[in-house]
Amino acid sequence: MPVADIGGYKAGYVDKGEGDLIVFAHCSLGYSGFWKGVIAELSDTWRCISIDLPGHAQSDRGNQDISLQHQAIEYVLGLADMAGVKRFHAVGLSLGGAIMTRLAHHHPARVRSLAAFEPILFHFLHNWAPEEIENDRKVMGPVREAANNGRPHEAARIFMEGWGQPGQYDKMPKAGQDAIATALTHVARDFPWGSQWPEGQITEEDITRIDKPVLLGEGETTHNSAKVVNRELAKLFPKVESCVVKGAGHLSAVDDPKQVATLIRTHLENAEVAGY
Repeated sequence: MPVADIGGYKAGYVDKGEGDLIVFAHCSLGYSGFWKGVIAELSDTWRCISIDLPGHAQSDRGNQDISLQHQAIEYVLGLADMAGVKRFHAVGLSLGGAIMTRLAHHHPARVRSLAAFEPILFHFLHNWAPEEIENDRKVMGPVREAANNGRPHEAARIFMEGWGQPGQYDKMPKAGQDAIATALTHVARDFPWGSQWPEGQITEEDITRIDKPVLLGEGETTHNSAKVVNRELAKLFPKVESCVVKGAGHLSAVDDPKQVATLIRTHLENAEVAGY
């Protein structure tokens, strides 16, 4: 898999297909190959670049003075620049969905459309559904406790059981578990950007200013907290279409890549017909 130099840091990526550019961002503890099933369906029409998020797989964590999510934005823009593309379609899931949403806010001139599947903008739950904060703590509390006390492998296993594919961590070879644990340490330091209000956090007003075609997706069997966030975000985006990936959980792009690819294809075709 190729590795680019973005501002002096290594960024791993996958690059397949020709045509207008889509950039993909994966979930926490994932890697660029997370989107391979979706890319296989879309690369006949579009050029597809999928990145390794900072601190994941072949990508450096990068500048420790900025959040992992904002470093990821720099990698996305750097890879688009390397491809010679000014404006591109942005697609992300979970952490990647939050990153691409922030990208569309901070760099609107670069984004043609946004497809965000369950973006983890859980800081909004404090305003929208405080009861879901407690439900999220039941899942993420043990992850935070293990991570904060120097047990990243345990934290990674608990995280994947709660938000990934149960049993998958224990099926991985030790090298894979070590890589996941390393990624978890970076993600854990960035937890406030997913659930709290650090200075510079994206706001409801910021969401209303993302005047692009937006596809807001969720897995049919995902956590209720993710569904609540999607439901409320759909009230804020000016140009939004919501969709449910039938039979899928949180990792819909892995659970049913063909269904996800079909939803993204329709979204992109409509956006391009509308002149975006």
